[in-house]
Amino acid sequence: MQASWSGLPFALKLSGQQGKEHYQLGLQLDGQQEAAQMLSRVPVKLPELAHGDTNWQLQLDVQLPGDGFAYQAQLQANFDQTALALPAPYNKAAGDESALEVWVQGDAEQSLIRAAYSEPLYFQARLQHDSGTMDQVLLRLGGRHYGVLEPGLVVDVELDATELLPWFELLLPPLTAASEHRSGLWPALSRVRGRVATLHLPEQLALHQTLFELTPADDHWALQLNGAEMASQWRFYHDWQQRGIAIDMDYLRLKAQDAELSQTAALPAAERQPMEWLEQLPPIRLRCQDCSYGSYALGQVQAELANTDQGLELRRFQAEYKRNRLQLSGHWQPDGGLGLSHFKGSLYSPNLGALLSEYELSTAISGSRADVQFDVHWQGSPLQFGLASLGGTASWQLGEGSLSEVSDKGARLFSLFSLNSLVRKLRLDFRDVFAKGFFYNRMQGEISLHQGVAQTSNSTIDGVAGNLSMQGYADLVNRKLDYQMTLVPKVTSSLPVIIAWMVNPVSGLAALALDEMFTSAEVISRVNFTVTGTFDEPVVTEVNRHSTEVPVPVRVAQPPNEAEQVEQNGQPHGD
Repeated sequence: MQASWSGLPFALKLSGQQGKEHYQLGLQLDGQQEAAQMLSRVPVKLPELAHGDTNWQLQLDVQLPGDGFAYQAQLQANFDQTALALPAPYNKAAGDESALEVWVQGDAEQSLIRAAYSEPLYFQARLQHDSGTMDQVLLRLGGRHYGVLEPGLVVDVELDATELLPWFELLLPPLTAASEHRSGLWPALSRVRGRVATLHLPEQLALHQTLFELTPADDHWALQLNGAEMASQWRFYHDWQQRGIAIDMDYLRLKAQDAELSQTAALPAAERQPMEWLEQLPPIRLRCQDCSYGSYALGQVQAELANTDQGLELRRFQAEYKRNRLQLSGHWQPDGGLGLSHFKGSLYSPNLGALLSEYELSTAISGSRADVQFDVHWQGSPLQFGLASLGGTASWQLGEGSLSEVSDKGARLFSLFSLNSLVRKLRLDFRDVFAKGFFYNRMQGEISLHQGVAQTSNSTIDGVAGNLSMQGYADLVNRKLDYQMTLVPKVTSSLPVIIAWMVNPVSGLAALALDEMFTSAEVISRVNFTVTGTFDEPVVTEVNRHSTEVPVPVRVAQPPNEAEQVEQNGQPHGD
């Protein structure tokens, strides 16, 4: 016999016979449908989770005594030819073996339901027939066995690894629909509790040994989420669209590999995937007492973001660590593709050298109070920072400090100009002046960014021994440099300084006799350099030198070496 339900055809076989104590009725159904057609009958709108043919069989046996009834039913569904787009570990491709089995038994008063999927997934429920509701429901993801039914809806999770984003995209539609059209079939949520050994986050981040428990409160769901990288409390408000999520973290220590981040930043837009899930985020407020990202300590962090008609808006972000302060705001505007991120902000540091050293970015700078302003944009979401489309402006002012020859390990500002290589060149050519480094009173400049190329025409260093001006560009994508730099020595009337900057240096007795025999000396007045090559292998080339005559002072007494004295007195410090 052929029949159909909600437009889905199936074969039906009915049998019955009289037994000694009751009448036995048997019903067997066999069907084969496209999985997407079956999901379309689900009242809650879900993403397209399945494709391909699904074979299923249902066997129902009913006993009809003189009073009441009892029954047993078993459903078997074969998913071998079905592709399931579920979060790991429940996703599968067509051709992979998997099956779902459901067992139901009951009488006139209640039914007990059990279900199991090939991967560790178990479902149990008790259905009360008089009310038409399930008063006890247990769903277990992972684990090895069924649990004990408790009042309400209980979810237990025990997974070795899974990804956060697919679960978010899967659960958001039914959760938001449930808040508006809550079904009377399901009991209220009692708790969600579990452990995930490795929880993968977007952009190659992960949480490990994560323990969580979600329980209901008056106007929100309360989540306690702890693990190796975090200790936190979350509130998911029932007023999802207006109040969204509030997060309070005792600490958050996200680990990231610098090599992976660099590769991600260098990816062209064509190889990136749109992050449409960002458009579904509710308002989020974050407070973190101790945050870090990779090796970068951020300290206390506060942030607020919300989706508007124009896109995702970061209304506030502030991180404060040891008096260092980062502030920014901005937005991500979706456009049907990657969208466009635009942020502006500032960074203040009372001692930039100490901060970079602690971050293991650079030991090439000491001291220096820093004020940095930036206004930048790139193609992609805030999590898809891309150098190839990077544009905008940045400016900085650094206070008293010094540069040394020590490698800066890719610190952005100093690799941008290859100042480390320049200091090495100056130490070789003018050792008496720069033996202990390049001491400066102030460093400042502006850069414009376009498609990953940073260009400057007004970057300067007010050095103790001389002024340095820079113009040119750095290609951040291909890591290439092309700068012209000019060093103008500060030649004072001091004899040691004059000797240090002489075109033809003298030493020993000749230096002692200089002020006895001559009234003037030829000193270097300007040195022009080019800096080319790559960030990893910069080439500093002296183009030419200019000289001028300066008077030699009359010797009254031989002073200590002023070049050394200047450097000793000019030791940099922060605020």
